[in-house]
Amino acid sequence: MKVGELNELSKLIIGLRGSESIRKVAKRAGISHNYLGILEKGFDPQTKAPINPSPETLMNLANAYDYPYEELMRKAGYLASESKDLSLEETKKSHTLETIDRAIFDEFMKLDPKKKDKLRRIMEIVKEE
Repeated sequence: MKVGELNELSKLIIGLRGSESIRKVAKRAGISHNYLGILEKGFDPQTKAPINPSPETLMNLANAYDYPYEELMRKAGYLASESKDLSLEETKKSHTLETIDRAIFDEFMKLDPKKKDKLRRIMEIVKEE
């Protein structure tokens, strides 16, 4: 990859941010706006070396963008690529139910034990119908 040529991760990060302010996204992700800019460029402007964020940074970005962590890990080269390359919109759609399921589970885990029991009973009734 030549300097100035965007890698797959950089393209994805730029696409995810869209027209949103780089400072706003960086704050939400808990990273500096300068670092997010470097990630979008794909290389360190001082050394010209390719930049590859840590898995922790990718997790922060996944949370900030509400985007699948595994996909960011693939684009960064930490995980093997899937055989089929999906567009940004296709990937978002394919993970929507997974994201909703995770959000529901997270909310369920916050409930006190009595409410969890009540919800389980309600789910059993719905399941039987």
